[in-house]
Amino acid sequence: MSILIERAENADQPELHQLWQTVFGDDPETVQTFFDRFPPEAAGWVLREDGKIQSMAWLLPGSWLLTEDAMQAVGYVYAVATAPEARGKGYAAALMKAIMAFADQRSLLLYTRPAEEGLFPWYAKCMEAGSVGYLEEVTYTKSGSSDLRVSPVEALEYQTLREAQLGAAPHLLLSEALLRVQKQYLIDAGGDLFQVGDGCCACEIRDGRLYVLELFADDETAAMDALMRQFQVESATLRKPSEGTGTPVVCWRGAAPNTTNFGLFLE
Repeated sequence: MSILIERAENADQPELHQLWQTVFGDDPETVQTFFDRFPPEAAGWVLREDGKIQSMAWLLPGSWLLTEDAMQAVGYVYAVATAPEARGKGYAAALMKAIMAFADQRSLLLYTRPAEEGLFPWYAKCMEAGSVGYLEEVTYTKSGSSDLRVSPVEALEYQTLREAQLGAAPHLLLSEALLRVQKQYLIDAGGDLFQVGDGCCACEIRDGRLYVLELFADDETAAMDALMRQFQVESATLRKPSEGTGTPVVCWRGAAPNTTNFGLFLE
């Protein structure tokens, strides 16, 4: 049996499409949206068993960790998957080891959003993740008539609005490619990237409910009210960073302040 771990190639797209749909269940259009922004040859890693792709992982480039006096390139580990018939052989862990070696050569900080809470121990071990980030969810009920204007924005506009709100706080400067994919995912889920007054937010509809993935606003209550008015709903859920409590959502490998805002994850 021959095992080979290497960067993916454009010619791997049919196999990668099939593996993605088998493991994650996404429709072909959603997968292609992602591949258009992060082509296999630019961001994909594969493990081949006798020439067949049995495991894959993606290392999304282009984002930066910004702190008050420094910036560091980061890689977002995404869509780690192994074919059902090849599980239990350590293939995903082997891929992670190769990605870590690649990251070390380029001084990349790595982070990921595990698909479920039960996977945190696996990533903590296989990615040598030293820290965990948390989020809390807050429910808002419509309370008045906010006059804040809500309008959809493109990825680069959102990036500019987001940076203006975050300022010098430790955070990830998200790449345009990641934000473009995120925007399409949100649109597919009934939401979008929005400007709200002078701030901004990313939201979608989950199980018939307005779910705000992140919000930057001078007046959070007024911004949530404006969003509920926009979507004609009476209540909504806001996800907010939390220091050490709440739901674990991100783990990372490398030096990053515990207060880092990691922003949006491709979910």
